[in-house]
Amino acid sequence: MQTIAIRLVSLAGEAPAAKLEAVFGEKGGDIGRSADCTLVLPDPERRISRKHLQVACRDGRTWLRLISTNLVVELNGVPLAPGAESLLEPGAHIRVGPFGLAVEAVGAPAGAADDSMSLLRAPASGPSVFRDL
Repeated sequence: MQTIAIRLVSLAGEAPAAKLEAVFGEKGGDIGRSADCTLVLPDPERRISRKHLQVACRDGRTWLRLISTNLVVELNGVPLAPGAESLLEPGAHIRVGPFGLAVEAVGAPAGAADDSMSLLRAPASGPSVFRDL
């Protein structure tokens, strides 16, 4: 499996004041406002759920799953359906409310990611890599 980093690149259209990034490997993780998430999004207004997204690994690939329904999340400009799995690869862009996130390969040289629009894939078929909540 390729280890990825998800990095905050914008907040409400502006460059973030501080660096915010998390690394996701074979064990996956989650994204949300809870302090126990792998990537914690600071959200004092509480628009983001405590656990908003899950990241998981299956067959050497990384998958993203929207587990909250209170705020639209986009992957490469396409809204995600709650519960659906989407392939997550370096070069992808995630928007969670005011947060703009970029997906990068850990250890990859800058500019090595593919065009993000080529990363859109149909939802995975077969058993889910996510445990039921």
